[in-house]
Amino acid sequence: MKKCNTYLFLPVFLGLFLFMGSCATNRVSHDLVEYVNQGILGIVELEKRSLESYASVIGKNYTTAERVYETLKNDVIPQYGRFVELLREIVPETEEVMKLHRIYVRGAEDILSGFKAKMVGIEAKQEPLILTANRQIEKGRIETEKWRRELMKMYKMYGVAEKKK
Repeated sequence: MKKCNTYLFLPVFLGLFLFMGSCATNRVSHDLVEYVNQGILGIVELEKRSLESYASVIGKNYTTAERVYETLKNDVIPQYGRFVELLREIVPETEEVMKLHRIYVRGAEDILSGFKAKMVGIEAKQEPLILTANRQIEKGRIETEKWRRELMKMYKMYGVAEKKK
């Protein structure tokens, strides 16, 4: 089996979520702060652990397809699946933040679908299915990166700033 060269996307999620405060008092800035502090920060550890687990068996860390399969089955999919469930439960109050959140949900769902398809492909020893799954995972990664960029734009647009420690 060909080694997976899927980009490691952990840095996209780590270090991004610091406690945020807002100087502005408008509804969108307040919703954005609540969205990150009360929603995303509460579940991001699940995402982080699942992506770290995945990264531990792909790319330069790849050893065997069986190891990738077991890691997907026992660690990655259960944790990332729970993350996606909790992500779907977050309901922002404003249309602007809802639109942003839909990007994240869509990307996370693509990643989860890719993980599941990859596990099936490995089990069936079907290289084309594995490659399709890798593309699905990459599509999700690109979408969640878009979410991160849009989040940063909204921070600037609505006067949300990082809290100084």
